[in-house]
Amino acid sequence: MYDLGSTIIFASRGDARFSYCLYVPPGFATAAAPPELVVAMHGTGRSFVDYRDAFAEFGGWNNCIILAPLFPVGVRGDGNRDGFKYMA
Repeated sequence: MYDLGSTIIFASRGDARFSYCLYVPPGFATAAAPPELVVAMHGTGRSFVDYRDAFAEFGGWNNCIILAPLFPVGVRGDGNRDGFKYMA
């Protein structure tokens, strides 16, 4: 029940500094085709939940899981707000 629709915010298992939330269409398990993945990247304001919510209707109509990650400020240790854009 908690893994369908708009999910809670999860910490990445690979690196807990990074979080994400999802929108999982309620009928995805019974859909004729496996769902596609859409990644909705936040801007400088980091309103990643708003991005997930904005794409939720699209995901529901098109059998897509929406992944909205959160990249923290200074993730490279330099205080750069946009440093996540330069990660390899």
